[in-house]
Amino acid sequence: MKKIFALILPLFLLFSCGDSQHVTDTLDRAEQLMENTPDSALAVLNRLDTDSVREQRNRARLALLKSQALDKTYNDVKDDSLITIATDYYADAGDPHYEMLSQYYLGRVKFNNDEFAPSLIAMFQTLEIAKQLDDPFWTAMAAREIGNTYGVAYTTSESVPYYKLAL
Repeated sequence: MKKIFALILPLFLLFSCGDSQHVTDTLDRAEQLMENTPDSALAVLNRLDTDSVREQRNRARLALLKSQALDKTYNDVKDDSLITIATDYYADAGDPHYEMLSQYYLGRVKFNNDEFAPSLIAMFQTLEIAKQLDDPFWTAMAAREIGNTYGVAYTTSESVPYYKLAL
């Protein structure tokens, strides 16, 4: 029995590491494509067998990247179940960059659902993290979305300081 176990364990470890590396490589490739060709990033993510994504960190990253690709390809996502996987994970993961991104895309989904207060909460969290990271791009993106939300849902005068910050 010990001999069988000794033979099966290394094979199991080999295949599980291979799957994990394949998933990581695929996620890395999608992330590289995201900026210039989000449609290609989405295609890469859609070809990934989601059943092969076993590790929680990879599931969260897949959820974030897919949410990002859908948003960047002008799909107005209204179901927050995908992005919630990422926001739940990154809230405790200690990775402020991915936490910031997950909050931003959560805010976009909430806005698409006309859930303006939750959208603002997510965007203010995005703004706070972006400022902590000294990231002018994501500071501007969050400020723009806060301005848009105030302009649509509340009063235009509340949106002005955020549009100025975005500029």
